[in-house]
Amino acid sequence: MSLAVKVLLPLCLALAAPAVFAGQLSGQTPSGAYYQVEVPDGWAPVDGLVIWNKGFDLGAPAPNPDLGPLVDLQLAEGYAVAATSYGLGGWSLFGSSRDLNQFLTAFSTAFGTPAQIFVYGADIGGLVAVQAGEGGLAGNVVGALPLCAPLAGSRWWDGLVDLRLIYDAVCSAEPAARIAGGARGFPAGVDSSQVAAAVNACTGVLESPANRSPSQQQNLALITSLTT
Repeated sequence: MSLAVKVLLPLCLALAAPAVFAGQLSGQTPSGAYYQVEVPDGWAPVDGLVIWNKGFDLGAPAPNPDLGPLVDLQLAEGYAVAATSYGLGGWSLFGSSRDLNQFLTAFSTAFGTPAQIFVYGADIGGLVAVQAGEGGLAGNVVGALPLCAPLAGSRWWDGLVDLRLIYDAVCSAEPAARIAGGARGFPAGVDSSQVAAAVNACTGVLESPANRSPSQQQNLALITSLTT
């Protein structure tokens, strides 16, 4: 074998072989969604990507989102696994497609474009998964699994109207807990951070149990007893 062949043959084989990756990636999309990725040893784009979508949360987007309840199994089966925090708190569905697309750009830049994408999620995350699967708005989605998703259309809001009325009745004595709009919905200019601050003032739900005042503990217990 000539010297040229000895030098070039390994290079040609390396270029022809599929790229493999392993490692973790975290960051934030331009829309404000934090993301977290774990890629198993030997992963290649043909192996696919699973994206977990978390449930409803009034809190602000936070770094290092949880990778979901099946992450260990999915990694063992060779999938890359990812999650985002969404760029919006509360009813994050308004921006979730944008968040997913921006995340996929970051993922593809780092690891290559996945040949197939699976999305699943719970609560509003299940609705995000359905939107990604049916709308074709998040890359090559070949499967979607919604868990306890609010898929009943307008009837799903009946329970939320009841919750709002209960909240107003329980929290009416706390001025900082007032949420504008009543059962008719929020007026323009009210965002999820304002709602979160009001709910927290009444119930301390964003605090650790030890930091809740006696009245917050009582209010939260009453609301929970009436809605579960």
